[in-house]
Amino acid sequence: MTDPIALDTDQAKLLGIGIIVAVVVIGFIISALITAIVGRIIVILVVVALAVGVYTQRAQIRDSVNDCDVTFFGIHLTPSDDNVRQACADQITR
Repeated sequence: MTDPIALDTDQAKLLGIGIIVAVVVIGFIISALITAIVGRIIVILVVVALAVGVYTQRAQIRDSVNDCDVTFFGIHLTPSDDNVRQACADQITR
């Protein structure tokens, strides 16, 4: 009498192949998800770093307006307000 739960060698071989294929497919799916998540994290970090950089430059502009030597990421700026531009010109000629 044969046990209905028992596997023969051919069935075990097929089950092994099926499990290997399933593990590989699951691995690819997990890899794709992790790649997408890591990509999003990298984009978020870059955006936050740029925002912090621009914010600190903005604060530096506000703080250095009185010196009339304003730079934004190393580029010298000319004041857009005529009164500030005239005050800087007057300060330079003194």
